[in-house]
Amino acid sequence: MRNPKRYRNIASLLLVLAVASAMIAVLLWGDQDEPGTVFYLMFFSGAALAFPALYYALSGIGHARQLNRIQRGEGIIARWTVDEATWRDFIRLNARLVEEQGFYRHNIGHIFETVPSNGIEVVVTDRAVCVGDDIQLLSGASSGILWLAGPPPYMEFRGSYYSKSGLHRWALRFPTVPGAEGEAAKVRSHFTPQTTAYNPRIRRNIALIASAFFILLFVAALLLRETVTQVEILVGTAVCGAIFGLASLLFALIWHIELRKRQRGNA
Repeated sequence: MRNPKRYRNIASLLLVLAVASAMIAVLLWGDQDEPGTVFYLMFFSGAALAFPALYYALSGIGHARQLNRIQRGEGIIARWTVDEATWRDFIRLNARLVEEQGFYRHNIGHIFETVPSNGIEVVVTDRAVCVGDDIQLLSGASSGILWLAGPPPYMEFRGSYYSKSGLHRWALRFPTVPGAEGEAAKVRSHFTPQTTAYNPRIRRNIALIASAFFILLFVAALLLRETVTQVEILVGTAVCGAIFGLASLLFALIWHIELRKRQRGNA
C-alpha cells in the first residue's frame, strides 16, 4: 500500500459519512409510516458503504502503524538498497513468474517503473515489508520466507485469499543485491519456511474493533425501537449487529489464544 496515512484518512472519512447518512435518515424519517425514497436511499447507501469503509479504514490504520514503526526504527530485521539495474531486471523476472505460476501480481511488483538514481530501499520488519514508499503487511502470509536464485536473487512470501471467484494465491517478492547477503540471511532465519508470518495480535485487535462497531449497531437499534416505526429495519439492524458482533468476538478470542500460545512458546 502506498500513502497508507492518506488511505486511512479517506476511508475513515467515508465511514463517518456513511454512518451519519444512515443515522440522519433514521432520525428524520424513521418515525413515518412511509418514509419515502430519500430515507431508503440514505439509509441503505450509508449501511452498504459503512462495511467496506470500515474494512479499508482498518487496513489503512494497520499499514500506517507499521510505517510509523519503520520510521521509528522499531522491529527492523534487515534493510538494503536495490540499484536501478537490478530493480529493472527484477521487474522483468516478476512479470515472467506471474505469467508462469499464475500468482496474483502483488502491488510492489509493478509500481516502480521509474527508479531513482540512488536506488530503492528494502526494509523488512517482523510484521511488514517496505519497498520504496510501498508497505505490505505480512499478516496474510501462509508461509515463511523463500530465498530464490533468480537472477536476480529475490526473496518471496506466499499467501492466499478468498473472493467470489474462489481461492487466489499471491506472492510478495523483492530482490536482494550483492553485498547484502548477511542482511538477507537475517530475514531467512527469522521467517523460516515452516513459520507463518501473520501476526495474531493485529488480527485480534481488528476483530475487537469490528465487534465494537457491530455491538454499537445492535445497541443503537434497541435505543431507537420506540421512535422508529419501520420495525423490519430495526430488527434487521439488530440481528446483523448481534450476529456479526458475536462472530467478531469469537475470532478475537481465537487470535488471543493463538497470541498467548506464541508468547508462552517464546518465554
